[in-house]
Amino acid sequence: MPDEILGRESISISEYMRMPNIPQPYIVKGMIYEHGKTVFVGKPKFGKSHLAIKTGLSVAVGQPILNLTVVRCPVLLLEFDRRYLLNLIHEISGGQMTDMMHVIPAQGLALNEFEGYRLLLAVAQKYHPEDGSPLLIIIDHKSACFAGKENEDAPNKKWIASLDKVAKIYNVAYLVISQAPKSWKGDIVDLPIGSRTLTSWADSIVSIQKPNRQTRRLEMASNYGEIEPITYTKDFQVVVNDDIEVTKLDVAMTAIEERWSDFVPPNISQKVVEVAEMVDCGYSTAWTAYKEVKEMMKAKKPDTQEADETNTDGDDNTQ
Repeated sequence: MPDEILGRESISISEYMRMPNIPQPYIVKGMIYEHGKTVFVGKPKFGKSHLAIKTGLSVAVGQPILNLTVVRCPVLLLEFDRRYLLNLIHEISGGQMTDMMHVIPAQGLALNEFEGYRLLLAVAQKYHPEDGSPLLIIIDHKSACFAGKENEDAPNKKWIASLDKVAKIYNVAYLVISQAPKSWKGDIVDLPIGSRTLTSWADSIVSIQKPNRQTRRLEMASNYGEIEPITYTKDFQVVVNDDIEVTKLDVAMTAIEERWSDFVPPNISQKVVEVAEMVDCGYSTAWTAYKEVKEMMKAKKPDTQEADETNTDGDDNTQ
């Protein structure tokens, strides 16, 4: 039986292990948890904002994202930089409308200042569901820092404290976008101090990698459970075969081989571009395919000549 010590129960391990294991409720299965803190981290132009907005829209309409099931709930996107956001949302949503996701203008406000905290508290109060279900708030760490003319690499302890204060009052989950340097190799300890502070604060860290020009790859570490790495295309279609670049290379090689007579100077570069567009691959992949076919043709030519000589001369031993 449990013992009481100063109002606290002492439970034996045997009894503790007989208790039911209640899974942590999620918003996006394996990635974003109710009352959780998730950080997307990746190098510039790796699709962090694209994925964050797509995730927000998917949660708002209750549709799976990257084959991960979602629990529909309201979503807030704090907008610190309007220069690219409207076109981006148009592109990602495909014209799909929803009143469950709201964009909150926050230009010029920094979350480490009192006015920024007041805004965060006010929007959470306004949009938080009355039934106590979660509210997902998406924030761009870099823009939120620069709004207050603060260096992105600063520890941002006040910035994080603002988020935690609001989370103590309301059932909110955070999705924060954090940018890694261009030289980043994927190790969390190599991040700048600001991003590293965020990842140590987070419950789930989603690293966005870029295996090639066509695909992105998610690798996630979480306190609540792991998801297998997910490879997906720019339009968020999950790639079952992670070897997509090899497949594209094979397709490009076949196309070049079929048109090999066209690949003569000075038209080679133009023909490589045409093949890249035709098979929907990057120029570097098409150029690699051209070099592979070129080597293959070189290797094939002596074999052909030898075969011709053999046919002409008949039995090799007669010479």
